[in-house]
Amino acid sequence: MALLAIVIGLGQPVSADSTIRIGVMLPFKQGSSVSERAVDFYRGLMISVDSLRQTGQSFRVYTYNTADKPISQILRDTIIPHLDIIFGPDEASTLKSISDFTSPHGIKLVDAFCPVTSTLATNPHLFLAYPSDKLVVADITALYVKVFQKTNLIIVDTGRPVHPLINALKQMKDTKIRYLQAGFTSSQLKSRLSQKRINIVVPSSADNASAASLLREVSALRQVDSQCDLRVLGYPEWQDSQSGSRSQFAKANTYIYCSYFYQSGSARAQRFAQIYRRYFRKDFAMGYPAMAPYGFDLGYTMLKGLMHYGRAYAGQSVYAAPLQSTLQFQRQDHGGGLVNHKMLFIHYKPTGGVELIERK
Repeated sequence: MALLAIVIGLGQPVSADSTIRIGVMLPFKQGSSVSERAVDFYRGLMISVDSLRQTGQSFRVYTYNTADKPISQILRDTIIPHLDIIFGPDEASTLKSISDFTSPHGIKLVDAFCPVTSTLATNPHLFLAYPSDKLVVADITALYVKVFQKTNLIIVDTGRPVHPLINALKQMKDTKIRYLQAGFTSSQLKSRLSQKRINIVVPSSADNASAASLLREVSALRQVDSQCDLRVLGYPEWQDSQSGSRSQFAKANTYIYCSYFYQSGSARAQRFAQIYRRYFRKDFAMGYPAMAPYGFDLGYTMLKGLMHYGRAYAGQSVYAAPLQSTLQFQRQDHGGGLVNHKMLFIHYKPTGGVELIERK
């Protein structure tokens, strides 16, 4: 068994019985190719371990590189049935193999990367941190109703597969729906507007190509018609693309639904960046989400849950103010696993700044 080196001192165990045993199974390196994504997540997770160690809790971390060894061989390690929690993996087939093996042992399995649903039904100890849109569409529409209430919804047909959110929005009460084709002009958009309702423009798909032209036309109309309440509803993918910058989002009065937002200028974020730099002699890679803060948030929440509730932890509320990723786990079905149902609207305000809106 080849373990990656633990790069942060985890301290001496308080006692054998109170030690939390953590498994990390990710594709860190294959040949000369290193996965920056997996390494940053792992390092963020290790910072959360080190932070919680300061409370007197003891941890042991067992780290496995799934890129250079079959998962069937990894699962032969005799320590695995004794783990309390496993983080990873990033492939659905690997997730299923780990889940089938660990579920009878009651080991918490945290799926940080695969928005799959089939394994949820068979493992009550599985935590799906990054769920598919189909699983969270009800959360998004509930947040939509809270924020906007009566709306004039303008759906832009992109000609691509329709996002699950669109069908859910169509079912909402007290909502007028109008349509446009991709490539619409400002005058065509103006003809669909209502003077008595909030006007929400949303593309039928999350692709980035459609976003750029939509943002441009909405921004142009807002500049010449300041009396009309016109806004854009966008997708998480927009933040990690060339479809729009923050200034473009602001000009279009954009609301992007998401479960993560990294405020790099905040005091906590700057402190985290300093700690990361001190431990690893480099800065972590930025992205949406940034993997190092994601690993920290997920690790801190799950490990604190285990510290408070032990093997009985099943998404109960624990205080863990997020750096980036908001987490609220709920059991998906009777007897099945748990899904992160926390959603935010990230509002890029035309007056400047970003507002985070959540459903209480």
